[in-house]
Amino acid sequence: MVMSLINQRFGEVDEDISSQISNLSSEDLESLVKALFDFKNLADLLSWLEKR
Repeated sequence: MVMSLINQRFGEVDEDISSQISNLSSEDLESLVKALFDFKNLADLLSWLEKR
């Protein structure tokens, strides 16, 4: 579900990003979904992932 939202918002993301998201805990996935509303571009997603 999270990947569907990300792909809809930013287009198809590469395998590395998908892998990072797949390895998130359920708590981090919930945080990501909430943060997704504030992301303006793919760079915001990448920055968020780096902080995890």
